[in-house]
Amino acid sequence: MRVLIIIAHPQAGSFSHKIASAYQEGAVAAGHRVQLVDLYRSQMQLGFLKPEPKAEFEKTHAVRTAFQEMVYDSDELVFIHPLWWGGPPAILKNFIDQVFTPGFAYRHAKKKSMLPERLNIVPERLLGGREVRLFITCDGQRWTNALRLMPYLSTWQYYIFRYTGLKLASFHLFDYMRRRDDLTKSKWLAKVRTIASSKPALPV
Repeated sequence: MRVLIIIAHPQAGSFSHKIASAYQEGAVAAGHRVQLVDLYRSQMQLGFLKPEPKAEFEKTHAVRTAFQEMVYDSDELVFIHPLWWGGPPAILKNFIDQVFTPGFAYRHAKKKSMLPERLNIVPERLLGGREVRLFITCDGQRWTNALRLMPYLSTWQYYIFRYTGLKLASFHLFDYMRRRDDLTKSKWLAKVRTIASSKPALPV
């Protein structure tokens, strides 16, 4: 299986980075091919969107194309990030904005349907056949985040994953990070390795 890990945390020593390393170790040990992209440290950088015509997305953009090829060539996407202000860091949102573009991640096409056109709003999903895993860290406690996370999970699930054909395989929230001891964190990382190695590798 081809795994693409995308991490969005500015601190190299963060627990998010430890999650990324643990997932990479588990996946490689299971025989999967893994590519890890640190959005803050990658030599490939995407500038933030500015007011521009829709046709701008149709132009060749070397960095965008490179990221799209990574996504297209993967069987599993793994997003790892902290929860800031109820969502991911801006650099990850920008990645979605710039990489999951019309014509690559989805396409609005006229479909044969009994529904009126104004109700037939589901696009052609172009990233089907791929799974996604989410690993998120935060300082709040799990019980306080349960209701707060619902809108956020809905955004990922219904506005990004299902809209593009991706399937959410699992969601993991590591909470109360400032108060967690080393033993708890070690157990969490062991769990991450187990998840990463849970699927058998595809024949070469």
